[in-house]
Amino acid sequence: MKLPPAPPPLPAPVSNSHRGRQLDLRGQSSVSTGTKEMWEKLFDEGYRADVVINTDNDRGSIFAHSNILGIASPVMRGLLKQASKHRGRRSISIRGVPHKAVRVFIGFLYSFSYEKEDEGEEREEESVLLQLLVLSHVYVVPELKELCVQRLELQGFLTTENVVDIFQLALLCDAPRLSFISRRMILRNLESVSVMEGWKAMKESRPKEKE
Repeated sequence: MKLPPAPPPLPAPVSNSHRGRQLDLRGQSSVSTGTKEMWEKLFDEGYRADVVINTDNDRGSIFAHSNILGIASPVMRGLLKQASKHRGRRSISIRGVPHKAVRVFIGFLYSFSYEKEDEGEEREEESVLLQLLVLSHVYVVPELKELCVQRLELQGFLTTENVVDIFQLALLCDAPRLSFISRRMILRNLESVSVMEGWKAMKESRPKEKE
């Protein structure tokens, strides 16, 4: 079976029009450390926050600022316009993903950077990245989507055990580079991948992938 060509190199850092920030290839903001810390402090302390974000669990609400959310995400802007107010704060909900992933997502909208808390928790890091990929797609935050794809590719999270699931997620989230890389890995390791339950399930739901 002929393999597709190798993917092109990762793109150069993408300029971010929101507050003049840029991301490097590690997904970190190019602004000064002091400025980044100021944005993160604003989020962490919730100073004069006017938005309450509800999640699926009981770990408490997340407080944020509507002007920042609205600038960073057009979907958030639309939600905030429709949200009801209670005691001077608008209330919105983000359901279906863990509270931690929602907090990381909202924090990213402030500093446009993401650094995992524990260097040793690789499995948790992979899970958070996949959840952030979904959130970046749903709320239209292309900078976060690019970061997730880069991390998944460069940090070796793709394996024969998870590549089918990530391939399908990449298709759902319109992440062409990730779907290309995943498909290439599937073809290179077809013998071992084809015995996985994920592959069998994909064959039933996506019969065209047999080609």
